[in-house]
Amino acid sequence: MSHYHAIVWIDHQRATAWHFSPTAQEETVLIGPAQTKQEFAGFLREKYPQLGKSVVAVENADHPTDAQILDYARRHFPTLDRMQ
Repeated sequence: MSHYHAIVWIDHQRATAWHFSPTAQEETVLIGPAQTKQEFAGFLREKYPQLGKSVVAVENADHPTDAQILDYARRHFPTLDRMQ
């Protein structure tokens, strides 16, 4: 089974996921405006516990640029900077 780092931006209309380097542990950060991201985290934890366990952070972000997404990834997944 492959593992990953992922950032998921979600609002009430759509979701976008960025997958980063393969890793030894699955870790997902959920970002977005309003309450949708918390509702999605709760849904994952209830209906898909294995995925729900991978959520390591839920943070506010309105409409981040690609550079801001990369910044979230670097803050939450410090091994990214060591991988080339």
